[in-house]
Amino acid sequence: MTTFFDELTIAGMKLRNRVVMSPLTRDRATVDLVPTDRDAEVSMLVYYEQRASAGLIISEATQVSTDGQGYPLTPGVFTPEQIAGWKKITDAVHAKGAKMVCQIWHCGRTSHESYQPDGKAPPAPSAIACPDGECFTMEGPKPFPVPREMTVEEIKNCVEQFRQGALNSIEAGFDGVEIHAGNGYLIDQFLKDNSNKRTDDYGGSLENRFRFLKEIVVACQEAIGKDKVAVHLTPGGTFNGTKDKAEEATGNHEYFCKQLNGMGISYLHIKLADDQDERHGGVAIPIETIRKNFDGIIITNNRYHEKEDFGEGDLGKVYDAVAFGRSFIANPDLPARIAKKAPMNEWDHTSFFGGTEKGYTDYPFMDE
Repeated sequence: MTTFFDELTIAGMKLRNRVVMSPLTRDRATVDLVPTDRDAEVSMLVYYEQRASAGLIISEATQVSTDGQGYPLTPGVFTPEQIAGWKKITDAVHAKGAKMVCQIWHCGRTSHESYQPDGKAPPAPSAIACPDGECFTMEGPKPFPVPREMTVEEIKNCVEQFRQGALNSIEAGFDGVEIHAGNGYLIDQFLKDNSNKRTDDYGGSLENRFRFLKEIVVACQEAIGKDKVAVHLTPGGTFNGTKDKAEEATGNHEYFCKQLNGMGISYLHIKLADDQDERHGGVAIPIETIRKNFDGIIITNNRYHEKEDFGEGDLGKVYDAVAFGRSFIANPDLPARIAKKAPMNEWDHTSFFGGTEKGYTDYPFMDE
């Protein structure tokens, strides 16, 4: 039986265990979107270093451009200062024996004019506002604006931003990148039919809606190598108001996974749909369906903390590693606690986004 503590090699990257830290937005970078150093009042470096007993850490979602921002104080990887800030963090994580990849993203229509150059409407595949919730700005929550439909030239420029983001991530010491193509952000907005009403080569058919992601994957692979590029998908999810017709959702993601299977990505990271997604019209697509359409390494997550075995029973059969989010927020030594079946700290959801070191770097280790 495969366990969490068997090694896993992903395209030449050897992980010492199969406990992965999920990408977790925490809103604690500087106002210039620079990751904070060890001596900062709120230190991103300390936060990641504390959790470096994971086999793999996937960074919080990180903007590839100024217009990609959609939340306060989320880090970027498009300026020299941001790259230098991340380099200190990746060095600290590597010194503890973990691997680390950068999840690169663009928020698309879930951004706000206040984040955009010259106060323009944010870019999106179609001029359809996000129907759910509000945008979190530096001035507080505000209604999502109607975005502008991207021109083909803007789409090509965005592909270039991802390519450069991948190069910058390697310069920052990351072992690779994970392209965020889920959760209702820009790439997912192209994939889903209720947010993409284009009539050109980037809309309509599954092939066309997949084209933007395909071009980004190819650009990143050409820049840093196939073995360093992964993809994050959220099949059946409805976060940020993006969804497919229920009767089509499974088939659509079977298609996307088959296409990615043929592109040689390093791994596929799947966030499974949950009860909340289903209440909003999403579809719970089983991880077994993903496995039938993707032969490579699969990392999966969502609510495995609720399972008695944390999902270990299907390791090596249906998926290859499990990513933990809230459990890793509250338990910096999560792999050791799983190994010893030790009690877990409870997370404080009120401190998930923004704030001080409280609920960030002050959760106790077992020996404390």
